[in-house]
Amino acid sequence: RLRDPATVPALLTALEKPSDRVMEHSLTYAMIEIGDVQAPVAGLRSGNVAVRRAAMIALDQLRSKELTATVVVPELTSPEAPMREAAGWIASRHAEWGDALRSGVAARMRRVDLSDAERAELQHQLAGLVKSEAIQKLLAERVADAKAPVPERRLALAAMAEAGNPPVGSLGAIGAALADTDPNIVADAVGVARAARLPKEAKDATAALRNKLLAVAARGDLPPAVRLRAMAAVTGGVGDVNAEVFAFVLQQLGPDQPLNQRMAAAEVLGGAKLNADQQQALMAAMMTAGPLELERMLWAFDKVNDNTVGQALLATLKEARSTKSLRPEALRRHTAKFGAEVKKDVEALFEQAGANAQNQKAKMDEVASSLPTGDVGRGQAIFNSNKTACVACHSIGYVGGKIGPDLTHIGQVRQERDLLESIMFPSASFVQSFEPMTVITDTGERRDGIVRRNDAEEVWVVEGPDKDAHIPRKNVKEMRPGTISVMPEGLDQAMSKQELADLVAFLRACK
Repeated sequence: RLRDPATVPALLTALEKPSDRVMEHSLTYAMIEIGDVQAPVAGLRSGNVAVRRAAMIALDQLRSKELTATVVVPELTSPEAPMREAAGWIASRHAEWGDALRSGVAARMRRVDLSDAERAELQHQLAGLVKSEAIQKLLAERVADAKAPVPERRLALAAMAEAGNPPVGSLGAIGAALADTDPNIVADAVGVARAARLPKEAKDATAALRNKLLAVAARGDLPPAVRLRAMAAVTGGVGDVNAEVFAFVLQQLGPDQPLNQRMAAAEVLGGAKLNADQQQALMAAMMTAGPLELERMLWAFDKVNDNTVGQALLATLKEARSTKSLRPEALRRHTAKFGAEVKKDVEALFEQAGANAQNQKAKMDEVASSLPTGDVGRGQAIFNSNKTACVACHSIGYVGGKIGPDLTHIGQVRQERDLLESIMFPSASFVQSFEPMTVITDTGERRDGIVRRNDAEEVWVVEGPDKDAHIPRKNVKEMRPGTISVMPEGLDQAMSKQELADLVAFLRACK
């Protein structure tokens, strides 16, 4: 508050003493508020990591010319993780340091002695530096070089995927990786291609990428999951599908298949242009589809206006196992092209669902009172099974997904009835930091999910396992709190009462 530059040496001295992150932040913020662009420079020469880090951050925020690539780049390989993190954050804000950044990270990428944790950190660091054209070129060169070590190429692809939408200039390298003989390289390249959102004027690049992805889909030497993800990555959908391809994709919807595979298959068929027989076959598959696949399968009917098909679709949904997981606005959107009679049936379907929702407590009481004794071991198997796919979104210990809350110690804070409610009615309440959001773009596109990033550059929405969207901030028209959980309702319908009891018993045991 005094704004006296003469106090900065005292702040730097205070940073030499061990303290918590709150105190470090307060001391650093004081230097920023004082606003002198020269006073913190002395801290850059300190042998103390905390002092150097605070001085770097303060000078960066003050836009001091004293903070150069020569100062920051060596700290990217500091033995201290907090310093590496700070240096990476600062470097990501200075695309003009491209050449210096390239030489620093290129050497680290070539190291073969990196631990898994160090490799993951480097990947995150690279993803933050992709604004630099020099880093973009470095990653593209590594990916396209068939003679480069596979771990190095995969690291470059993983950084591209984490960064989100790849620049048009990188598409040649991605295309080369899609044609690689190593299935892991191809799989990683498909992951990058799924994030590509090319501008309308890049028609040639879009067409070239589409052809490369369809070529991957046709390769019988690749695992089904890779072929499916390639088809799901095709912008605008795969279009017409022949009988052989349709049968292959439909087979991947089987309940014994892994969740990611089922979801990719549902996404492919949802984006395809199906004939009448294929539509009937898809409706038959909807009867046993899981909650995470069902809405994606509905995409296939977005542009259909034949009321006979609409009536058959509604008849299917009345009996389908996972219909309760559908959001009303989603079903209305997917049946918008049908006539008044079909739309009336849609509303009737949700009136019935609404009546059921009013009786949630009664249903909870009935299930809770009739639940048999659960078995923890069987419950763990159910948690990890393809049927419920809980592990795809939730982690316990070091295993599992990061979309939903960590359940490692859930048994300490939730009783049996709470756990039962979260499985049967996941939208009844939301865990803090996992609240759903609805994002509307300037083209009317709607994304529902959990916002992982929201800043001046982009909004990153996680919609489910292996499904997210990186939306440029300039394209976001509206954001509002959602009311429907990313975790679908109806999971209890996919299990017997014994299986439900076993799952609850396992979660209660997680302490």
